[in-house]
Amino acid sequence: MEMVGGQARRSLMSTPGPIMPRLVPAAGLAALFLAGGVWSGTIRHDPSPAFLARWGYDLDMLRSGRWYTLLTMTFFPTAHSDWLPMLLQTVLLVALAGWCAGPWWAVAAFWAPNIVGTALVSLCVVWPLDIAGLAFAHGWATEPDSGASVGIYGALGFLLAHLPRRLRWIAVGGMTAWLILDIARERHVWNIEHLGGYLLGVMLAVGSR
Repeated sequence: MEMVGGQARRSLMSTPGPIMPRLVPAAGLAALFLAGGVWSGTIRHDPSPAFLARWGYDLDMLRSGRWYTLLTMTFFPTAHSDWLPMLLQTVLLVALAGWCAGPWWAVAAFWAPNIVGTALVSLCVVWPLDIAGLAFAHGWATEPDSGASVGIYGALGFLLAHLPRRLRWIAVGGMTAWLILDIARERHVWNIEHLGGYLLGVMLAVGSR
């Protein structure tokens, strides 16, 4: 535990309480991703274009009122090869978040970035740039996406912000710089979403301390 202003605060290296309740969010997500892999077929193959168009996510989905795709896109990736890494990364990071801060914060560290972070990037970054007539932004607005990567980066940001003070802001700043460079290198909409979700995860960690 860290002592700040005479009060003890939990860091990633501090001793947790009972472990089993803290693992419930990770176990629940594992079950949901297994079900999503069967539902979408991504356990065995890439999702079909028709399935991705119906249940995946992009800004046009929001503009047409299909808000539920912010949830459904979480449960399957755009490629079969991403399904198992997505499952393992999510379970590991959410389990660590639960171990560090408790089950409710573990839920928030994944779901708030994955849903709220994605929506905010779409509404506050992609939509205004699309209205301005920028060709690349129109591509972002109509680029179908799916998977849990934004929530994964949110949970990662949450965990890095719980590191001991000597490491915390070096790790947070280094990862932020890497994500910004990733945007410059690839310029896909999900790169912007990754940064937004990651920063939201860091802010949640500050609020949880």
